[in-house]
Amino acid sequence: GELNDAKLMFERLLRHGSAADVRQARSFYQAQESGEVDATGRLTLDPVVERTLVVLDMLRHGEEEEALKEALRLAEENPKDPTVSNLVAGIYISRGDLKTAREIMEPAIAEHPHQLALMRTMDRIDVTEGNFEAVEARSRAAMEANPEDEQIILRLAQFLAQRGRRDEAIDLL
Repeated sequence: GELNDAKLMFERLLRHGSAADVRQARSFYQAQESGEVDATGRLTLDPVVERTLVVLDMLRHGEEEEALKEALRLAEENPKDPTVSNLVAGIYISRGDLKTAREIMEPAIAEHPHQLALMRTMDRIDVTEGNFEAVEARSRAAMEANPEDEQIILRLAQFLAQRGRRDEAIDLL
């Protein structure tokens, strides 16, 4: 019921938290923003979003096997949901199973090629496998499709700078 306090806390974490805290806070914050508040101030979330948050919380508490089982049930019930695909792939990445993660991500990213969360997860797979060209190609395609999207431009510039192509990054910006 303390939605305003929760919102302030998430915003603080987004500004000052570690990378892992920021990712988790962003997930919870986006879920909160997607919910509806009834007359009593109670937040109601979409069931898929709510179950996704439960899986993330299970992972946070070290319940990896149960989290994977729940994520797979969720994926079976929602095979086309990109958030669910991203969740399941992320679990497989954390387990070191990049082959399975890729098998999950390829159809999701084919259907939603410019969704940043999916792009980040696919990038993790490609970078781990040394496929930097795929990361750049995906970023450039997203930028061409959305030339005014600052997040995508910044994302590509950061990637170029990290690859030692600082001048290209500056030109892009």
